[in-house]
This record gives sequence, structure tokens and C-alpha cells, in this order.
Amino acid sequence: MVLPITFAKGQSALSESAQEFLRTYATEMKGYGSVEGVQIYVVGLAPEEPDQKQQWLLSAQRAQVVATYLRDQLPSGTGSRVFSWGAATGGEWVKKDGPVSAQSQIAIAVLRPNR
Repeated sequence: MVLPITFAKGQSALSESAQEFLRTYATEMKGYGSVEGVQIYVVGLAPEEPDQKQQWLLSAQRAQVVATYLRDQLPSGTGSRVFSWGAATGGEWVKKDGPVSAQSQIAIAVLRPNR
């Protein structure tokens, strides 16, 4: 899922609206059932950066800040894990027929254990 979270050019700080979205998202996630053992994967993108090195660094920073914020919203002691990584421009994910828009900056996948 692509999250409607955007960052200012060259930045990785979460805006107040992004924080509010993540708080709501975490609350809704808890409403769907136990978050015991849930694994969350956050992928950051930085397609607007002209330099490839900066794309990788900034995309990783963006993913990390979202992952940290989400981790803080989940109850402790549940065994939930949040992972993050940067994907620079997004590569094959971001193309005409790809699952991610060229304007996207954060994508997330949530895996719940089989019960």
C-alpha cells in the first residue's frame, strides 16, 4: 500500500499531517485485531533527488522515520516488528505499469501471522 505521506524536497521530517495519518493508521490497524506478531515493512523513496547517492540516503531516512513513528504507536510486548529500507527512486516498482506512483515517497506492507 502506498501511504499518502509526503516530505519536503530533500527532507525526512514528518509533518503534523503525516504524524496524524500514522496515528490513525496504527489505531485502525489495532482495530482489525491483535497486532501480536505483526510485521510491518516500510519502503522510502526519494525520486526527486538528482544524485543517486542522495536518493539512497534520503529514501532510507524517510523509511526509518516512518518506521520509528509507527513502532512507537504499537503496544509494547506484542512481538510486532517494523522494518525499513530505502529504495532510491523505486526502480521497477515505479514505472508506467508498476504498483507505485512516481510521486510516492512511502510504501508499506503489513503481514499478520496465520492464526
